[in-house]
Amino acid sequence: MVPDGIRQGRGHNANGAFLAGMAMRITETEIKEIIKLLERLGCSVGVETVFRDWCECFTLALANGCDLLHGPVRERREKRYLDIIGKYKKDAGLFPEMCAHLTNAFEVDPWQDHLGRVYMECFGGNKNLGQCFTPQGVCEVCASTVGIPEKGKTSTLYEPACGGGAMVIAYLKACHLAGYDYQRLLKIYAADLDSLCVHMCFIQLSLLGARATVAQQNTITLKTFDVFKTPMEMLWPALLCGNPEPQTDDTAAIIKENPWLE
Repeated sequence: MVPDGIRQGRGHNANGAFLAGMAMRITETEIKEIIKLLERLGCSVGVETVFRDWCECFTLALANGCDLLHGPVRERREKRYLDIIGKYKKDAGLFPEMCAHLTNAFEVDPWQDHLGRVYMECFGGNKNLGQCFTPQGVCEVCASTVGIPEKGKTSTLYEPACGGGAMVIAYLKACHLAGYDYQRLLKIYAADLDSLCVHMCFIQLSLLGARATVAQQNTITLKTFDVFKTPMEMLWPALLCGNPEPQTDDTAAIIKENPWLE
């Protein structure tokens, strides 16, 4: 449980500095707990395998939890979830424990690429893909060069190489500080070739309440392997008019809805 006021404690006075410092310490504790659990589970199968499995299971749980129509995609993803979690048997309960630690970290400090940090501390990036997660400070500088939409107007953001979502998170922070309601007005399209990055980005944007579609896609050839919608995006039609939006495997429907695939 996050103590009251810590999330808002970002002022420049003494009280704000104290609360910010406390938030940082709580976040550090949550991240260390995640790494500790990953290492515990990784004794037999390897820490990186556990991290990939955890992120995929978290993604599948979030996506299926909002698929109110129980279609074929939900069934396929449910089977995949059970196949993964079945490998861990009595230790499977540690997966939701890691989810809780990550959620707490976002409660305290929502504007950080927490999963990217865990990945870099554990594995140091992916040399085969030329992959290195961008430091948050650099992301915030980049985000500051992108204009903030006018208050009350809808807008769209496209990130063709999203990684864990650090750049998008930095932009959402800029929107929030400017008073722009990104949860209601900003539609996000994000893509990456690496399925792990897709899962990381999806999880973090879901926890931030963003309306996002995240695709595993080669953004050069436009070949698409999978598409996930965050809970806010999945439930948006229901919030507006009471009609939940189904997940679909139909390529034509995906292309029609996501213009960057055309």
